[in-house]
Amino acid sequence: LTVFNFIENIEKIIYQSDLCIGAAGSSSWERCTLGCPSINIITDENQKEIGIKLLSENAAYVIDLEKQFEKRFCSDLEKLIFDNKKRYNLSKSTSKVCDGNGVQRIIKVLEDYI
Repeated sequence: LTVFNFIENIEKIIYQSDLCIGAAGSSSWERCTLGCPSINIITDENQKEIGIKLLSENAAYVIDLEKQFEKRFCSDLEKLIFDNKKRYNLSKSTSKVCDGNGVQRIIKVLEDYI
C-alpha cells in the first residue's frame, strides 16, 4: 500500500497500480481512462452524481461517507483487493466509461465549425 497526495505524475502511478482508492471527483475520470479498478469515496455532495454513474456502469466500487459500511459491502471490497480476476473485470468496465479521446472530439467539432 502506498499513499500519494498532490503529485505531478499521477497518470504513471495510476497506470502502474493494481487498484486505486480515491475521491469520486474529477480524478475518477483519469482512473477510468487508464483502466484502473477503483474504490471511489464520495467525500462531498458534488461527487454523488459521478459516484452513482460509475456504480451504475459497474466501473467502480463506491463508498458514500454519509452511509455506514455494511458487512456485505466490506466483504465485496476484500474480494476486490485479493481477486485478480475481479479487478481485471472491473478494469474492463472502467475503460469503457472514459476513453481519453474527449479532447480530440472537441477539436474535431471546433474544426468542423470553423
